[in-house]
Amino acid sequence: AFLKNFLTSITIGSGVTIGDYLLLLSFPDSTYNNNFRDAYVSGGAGTYTGTQTGPWTKVTTAVGGAAATAGTMTITYTLTTGTFAAAASTVSNWTISGANGAELGAITGVVLSNANTTATITVTNNVGAVGKVYTVAPAQATFAAGFIAPAAATVGITVVAVPTVLATDGSFTDTDVDANQVAGTIAWTAASPPTGITGYKIYWGSNATTILAGTSEVQYTVANPATASQPVAANTALPAGATHYLIYSYNAEGNSTSCLAVAITDLTQDDVDLMTAWNALDAVWDDSHDSKIMRPVYGTDTNILMMASNVVDSAVAGVTITLGLTDSDKIGALGAITYTDVESRQIAILLNLNKGTRTPISKRLYVVIPPALSAQSGSPAFTDGTPATYGTQMTVGAGSLTTVTHLTYTWYSSVNAIYESGTDTSRGTGTTYTPVAGDVGKYLIVVATSTDATGNGIVATAAVVAPEEVNAVAIDIDFGTYHVPCIIISVSDIGIGSTFDFSKISIKNTNGESYSLAGTYRFTPDINNPYFGEYNYNEDKLIIALTDEDFVRIGSMASIDNTDTLNAAQGWNIFNTVQANPVSDISITWILD
Repeated sequence: AFLKNFLTSITIGSGVTIGDYLLLLSFPDSTYNNNFRDAYVSGGAGTYTGTQTGPWTKVTTAVGGAAATAGTMTITYTLTTGTFAAAASTVSNWTISGANGAELGAITGVVLSNANTTATITVTNNVGAVGKVYTVAPAQATFAAGFIAPAAATVGITVVAVPTVLATDGSFTDTDVDANQVAGTIAWTAASPPTGITGYKIYWGSNATTILAGTSEVQYTVANPATASQPVAANTALPAGATHYLIYSYNAEGNSTSCLAVAITDLTQDDVDLMTAWNALDAVWDDSHDSKIMRPVYGTDTNILMMASNVVDSAVAGVTITLGLTDSDKIGALGAITYTDVESRQIAILLNLNKGTRTPISKRLYVVIPPALSAQSGSPAFTDGTPATYGTQMTVGAGSLTTVTHLTYTWYSSVNAIYESGTDTSRGTGTTYTPVAGDVGKYLIVVATSTDATGNGIVATAAVVAPEEVNAVAIDIDFGTYHVPCIIISVSDIGIGSTFDFSKISIKNTNGESYSLAGTYRFTPDINNPYFGEYNYNEDKLIIALTDEDFVRIGSMASIDNTDTLNAAQGWNIFNTVQANPVSDISITWILD
């Protein structure tokens, strides 16, 4: 009795194990074993059965919490004290309850992570908004040895923003043939990444960004962000003004601010494309009433079935129609109309169509048979801008042409005044044309054609296009010593192959006397040592060695000094005309030896 009372009164100090002081004792009455163990094990008070045959294990209550994001289908349970056992991945070892727990549906999976301290629980329905009450409780079997399962934890819900990622690449093809009705499938590429997206909501749109007024309710809700299509039932009414499907990403916080717009094209029976015309194989109107064959020009619909037709123009006589049907009664490429006498030069044909299960529809085609074309004669005429000059607009008119309707004037630049198709350079079409630098020294030809006549009419300029000759331009010069060449500098756009007319260069002194160069000048390849009467040039300088005649004439002018001017009329370089500048004084140094 003494030993029993002694053992049951022992208090174990912190950090002291009973093994340090006592041998393992066994008592016939299990109550003493239990009391002894209860005193040793922290927090282990309870009822025990059986016989203790080994050392006791200390037991600790696990500590954990649960959290989730609104609009998702996962709950995260994290331990701050304790470790999960492998059995924690078994869904039956978890319980979800709380006032709104049933709304989450069933647990579909549990995944352990973070050294078995985190369990990610997947449920069938989305977590609701803040205010929903859910609790999560793991069973004792989910914990490693030495840990006791805690009480159920309340799930803390985190609010997320509305989605910003949208679906892409939307399309819709209407398969309903009735007007103001649609059917088919709205298709898109799912939003990526889908994080924070519950699914998609689809509305009618009056344009690519605006929900149609009066139809603000959701037309379709797609509750899975991975879904990429939505069926549209047959005979779905298309509201007036609806031009698009607007697809918004959504979650528990609302819709995305922008959307994917999918255009709607309402297919109707009137969209069936018939042949748009029947064209004669030749364009001759035959007054002798010979038969002509005409073939159809097709639209895009090649599956027109059971076509019938009849002539409804009372002015038609002797007209027969051959449709040239091929397989499955589809209209063939050899469909033709044979006519003999059509006084009105027009055949009206009523076409009755029945395509598949559609209601039969009728359309009327008109075949206009053109008259024979007469030959064009006469020629057009220039009415303004002659003689042809560089930079001066020219105008052409009908002149003596016999057919003056539906005329087209085409301008050409030619080395001679004879039109040579494929050789002459086209300068465009129209009643007016302004000669360019490339036309200088060439003839201009205008060819007139009409859709109401065969052949053409032609007119050519009487002379080649001349360079522009207006307003003298000043050029800088440098007179060297006696018998040293006159150097003309600052002349723009001197090109290889240029030809110069030196008679257009003149010198004018302060007394008003003027003299134009009259000598004959020859080109020399030696730009450094030109002889009297020779010239040479590069891209920005022209050197002239004056002839004795010109030198004497210039030298005889009174008061040759630094206020004299040297002028050149535009066109002195006939292939590279100098840009117009006002006449201005230039400095001349005139030295006599």
